Amino acid sequence: MPAMQSEAPPRQTVGAGIVVAVVALLGVAAVALGLVYAAQSAVGVYRAQTVPVRMAGEATWTEPGVIPEVEGYEDPTGAISSGHGLSPSEWVGGTPFPVRNTGSLVMEVFEADALTSLEADAPWWAGLVGAGAILLTLVPVVRSYAAAEPFAPGTARRLGIAAAIALVAWVCASVLPFHAASAVLADHLYSGPPVPDGWVAPHLRAAWWPGLIVLLLAGLAVASRRGERLAAETDGLV
Repeated sequence: MPAMQSEAPPRQTVGAGIVVAVVALLGVAAVALGLVYAAQSAVGVYRAQTVPVRMAGEATWTEPGVIPEVEGYEDPTGAISSGHGLSPSEWVGGTPFPVRNTGSLVMEVFEADALTSLEADAPWWAGLVGAGAILLTLVPVVRSYAAAEPFAPGTARRLGIAAAIALVAWVCASVLPFHAASAVLADHLYSGPPVPDGWVAPHLRAAWWPGLIVLLLAGLAVASRRGERLAAETDGLV
């Protein structure tokens, strides 16, 4: 009998394997970068940390420099604050708040402890670790999709786990900087004159787009669960 010749793997199989490998490598890289970023943040490598804040109480302000209005003070434009500003005994006219306006108000952190620094940088490391963990969780899902088996057993469970990871990362990236801002204000971990209590407050600022990822993964998990049940029922009829 003639010797059997080994067949080369189909091009589609090779391509699917490459896609799965890339997803796995990206997941590992994202988790590793996120953990490194978190470690460096905790030991104080990054000096330009910021926390989200908002103006509160009676202190009104105008640009530039986030300068509060003080009664009787003439600003660079020549305008003089009327009775709507702060009293000169409360704030020196022309002295800016220790915050920056970057589209939203932020306060720079200086000489914070490891926990506060870690919380301030949570949007970066939580996003990286969360994205990497999601990719690693979905590696078997990508493999089953590539094999034309979208309703393989376990697909719905993995999609549900990925949705939960995305939700946890989103909460961490939103809540931890808010908690850090509370510590920064309480311990005066910022540069500039002390701000009286109640003038500046922590701001819970959450991006909206991670919620779309959570909804997408959760929706896919529900659809996959129904598909798995239908596939099991179909197999039972054969």
